[in-house]
Amino acid sequence: MKKITLIFTLLVAGLGVAAQQKADGPYISSQIEKGAPYTLVLLTASGGQPPKDSAMTWHTQHLQNLFQLHLDKKISVFGPVTAENPDGLSGIIIFNSSDENEIKKWLGNDPMISKGIMLMKFYKWFSIPGQTLLNTK
Repeated sequence: MKKITLIFTLLVAGLGVAAQQKADGPYISSQIEKGAPYTLVLLTASGGQPPKDSAMTWHTQHLQNLFQLHLDKKISVFGPVTAENPDGLSGIIIFNSSDENEIKKWLGNDPMISKGIMLMKFYKWFSIPGQTLLNTK
């Protein structure tokens, strides 16, 4: 029985080593071939504030818009910048599109953007589909 357990343990350990991927030339080339164009949108604070009686509604609509765009697969990643910074950077969105006009339409009904509370900066961006954020909690 000890012999079977030892063989099984060595087999499982060997499979784990064999499954490890090296970031060598062929791997990098195969990943880059999968790459696609995206748009990185940086949201910055304009310095303006929503009216006090509208702030909660506008913020809720902003979040509903982002979550809906994510559900519609138009956004891969989005989220707030949680640290104070000298650039006033308040959010980051990665769109599954390289068409800036299309993205402006998608964000057109977002009150935080349409009312000038947040400003958008667009950057053409290249990435590999399927990359994911890991839960760091």
